[in-house]
Amino acid sequence: VCLMPALMVVMMGLFIGRHMGDNSESIQVLLQHLPMPLTIAVVAAYVGFVADLNPALSTAVTREGKGHDLMLSLPVPVRTHLLSKLLVGYGLTLIGILATGIALVVLFTPIALEAVLACLLCVLFTYITCCLSLARDVKKPKLNWVTEQEAVKQNTGVLMGMLLSLGILVLLGGISYLLIDKFSVNGWTYFAVMAALLAAGCAAAHRYLMKTGEKYYTTH
Repeated sequence: VCLMPALMVVMMGLFIGRHMGDNSESIQVLLQHLPMPLTIAVVAAYVGFVADLNPALSTAVTREGKGHDLMLSLPVPVRTHLLSKLLVGYGLTLIGILATGIALVVLFTPIALEAVLACLLCVLFTYITCCLSLARDVKKPKLNWVTEQEAVKQNTGVLMGMLLSLGILVLLGGISYLLIDKFSVNGWTYFAVMAALLAAGCAAAHRYLMKTGEKYYTTH
C-alpha cells in the first residue's frame, strides 16, 4: 500500500508513453507549460492523497484488539505508545513518497524540480494527516474483532482518514488558488508559504495527538 503512489505514477507514465507518444512526451510537454507553482500544487495534491490511502495509522489502536489491555499493563508511558505507532505508520508513508518522487523524476524529467518540491510538501502534509488519523483511532477504536482483516476493512476510521485527507487538500487547494491566481506568486514563494503553513499544521496536529492520547488511550 505504501508504494501505491509510485506504482500509479509508473503505470500512468507507461500508459501515456504507449498511447500518446514515447517516454510520456505529451504529458511532459503539458506539464512544462504549466506555471511552476501550479505544477507543484497538482503533483503534491496527487501524491499526498494517494499516500494517505495507507490505513496503518487509522487502525493502529484498533488492531491491538484484545491485546489492548496488555499494552496498557506495560510500564510504558502513553506518549511512547503513540510515538512508536506514529513512527511506524509515518515511516511507511515516507517510503511511498520517496518512491513516488524517484518515479516522477525518472519518468517526467522536465518537472524534476517541481516534483521534488511537491514531495517535500507531502512530507509535511502527510505528517498532519497521520497525526489526526491516529488521534481519531485513539479516541474511537474498534477493539472487538475476530480477524485483523475485519479490523481494517470494517473500520470507519479508514474512510474517515481518507475524507479528512481530502478535506485538508480542498482547503490547501483554496489557499493555492489565492496564491497562484490572485497574488501571482512564483514557484519558490509558493513553496515557502505552503511549507510554512504545513509546518505550523504539523506542530498543531502533533500537539493534538498527544493531548488526545493522554486523555483517551487508557479509557478503552
